[in-house]
Amino acid sequence: MTEAPWRPPRPPRGDDPWSAGADDARRAERTERAEHAEPLPSADRDATGRRWPRLLRGPHRASRGRRLLLAAGATLLAATLVVTAGVVTQPRYPVGRPLGGVVVDELRRLPSPEGWVLTPDRLGVEGVDTACLDYTVIGRVGGGSPDLLVATSTQLTTVLGVCDDRDGLGERVARLDPGTGTVRWSLDSDAVGGGGGALQVWPSTRRGDLLLSTGAFGGFGVSESGFARVDLDTGELLEVQATDAGLRRVVDANDDWVLVRTDPDRRGDRGTSFVDGDSRSRLELFARDDLDVPTWSGSTSDQEDVVLLDDAVLVFARGAAVRVDAASGETSAWGDRWRTPVTPVRRGELLAVDSPGSDGRVDTAELVVYDLDGTELWRRRHDADRTPVLSGGCVVFSGRDALSCVDRLTGDERWSVPRDDDDRGVPIVLEPPVGQSGRDAFVRTFVRAPSGDDDGDRVVAMIDDATGEQLLEAAVPNESTMERASESVGYAFSLLRYANTGDLVGRSVTAFDLSDGRRLWRAEPDELGVDDLQFWGGVLVGIGRDGTVRRFGDPVRLVG
Repeated sequence: MTEAPWRPPRPPRGDDPWSAGADDARRAERTERAEHAEPLPSADRDATGRRWPRLLRGPHRASRGRRLLLAAGATLLAATLVVTAGVVTQPRYPVGRPLGGVVVDELRRLPSPEGWVLTPDRLGVEGVDTACLDYTVIGRVGGGSPDLLVATSTQLTTVLGVCDDRDGLGERVARLDPGTGTVRWSLDSDAVGGGGGALQVWPSTRRGDLLLSTGAFGGFGVSESGFARVDLDTGELLEVQATDAGLRRVVDANDDWVLVRTDPDRRGDRGTSFVDGDSRSRLELFARDDLDVPTWSGSTSDQEDVVLLDDAVLVFARGAAVRVDAASGETSAWGDRWRTPVTPVRRGELLAVDSPGSDGRVDTAELVVYDLDGTELWRRRHDADRTPVLSGGCVVFSGRDALSCVDRLTGDERWSVPRDDDDRGVPIVLEPPVGQSGRDAFVRTFVRAPSGDDDGDRVVAMIDDATGEQLLEAAVPNESTMERASESVGYAFSLLRYANTGDLVGRSVTAFDLSDGRRLWRAEPDELGVDDLQFWGGVLVGIGRDGTVRRFGDPVRLVG
């Protein structure tokens, strides 16, 4: 099936001052106008023969003082015109603070290895086959350009029979500065319930600690799991809770509370995992500084969603939500009742509940937005296979009829751009990439790029979420997604493999200019002499077969 592009009306754009030939074209235009121009009037008369006012006559008729005044005015006017022309022709880039506080490197040219180098031993990994090492960024510490928490693992390759690390020597979590490559500490995560199968972290700079939740693979099920409180400055284990019976993991944590779910052991007699009916799980809420005794606990279905608030837990079950007070365990009703199972997501002081098939149709869903007290703010139906995305103050809905933005607080529609009747694929609104400035939304369309280098290229468009105006379109490989955005460059990763955490890891990188979408470069790992490419915070790194991590950068710096 041929899929035509979806493209909102695009504003006209002037010459790109960074492209070759722009100045030559303007000079040729001025020359042509001069050759066909009417003769100029005399110095002291206009085109009709009338005499100019005295002040505007040629400078040879003015006094010395007037000549100086006219010269100064002409200089000021010329400078103003130059500045104005420069502003008009400058590229337009997003403005604002970077999303997530992460400042991303400006890589306008094909990057090369430069800066720091990390070998596995510097991360505390020794005695393993380095070709089997997997690296995944699992958290950040602090604001600005923060430190990263990086997990190393060989466990997945051990389970699949590719490598052998039965002793868990490669299971570690390290805190490092991605700007300098400084490793602050490295922790053996295998000591926390078996280590690196599934890792999650919740750092708290106010508390000075982090919660580390682990789950080790056993066959294809989970054999060991646990959670621990870790000193944020030193990496020292402060408290550890582990089990070899089922999966005990942290669901969520904030500065004061830790919510833990324990699921039954799901391993079959041959090491395979299975689910037999609606299994019961146990929820426990702990004070963050005391992981020994929960403040309350209760039994629940392992299919039910839970949301941790600042002072309570919301449990969503059987079409209703129950609020459980964090300190006392007392329960009360919260929000509405729903006809179908729902998926809740918290965004700051709002909680969105998505209810598929709420009107009896399987192809539609309804998003209902509440404040944290359970008061409904607004609701809107949408296509079930297109999840709405929050971009700045705008919730963007991608539908078969239009791309629309509604105000996140009121639900009022700000704008709606209709799709052409001949369009086929419905565009997907992408989650805002780390480092993105401003409030522009990125949309991936199901159409081959008109001038892409490779068959099957797709188009990513950037939309002004204040007006719906399309600002640019860029050609990216199939199934690529936005990974990072610097001040002037967008980076899209193709998704080609799974990491040890189950997350997709990007391999090839496509960089495009955020003013007009033109491609700046595309890099495959083998072209840069590495096995894998990842962004660590705002830094692009390459990972070699020997487990060495190198920072990549652009040798030409932008000055601004």
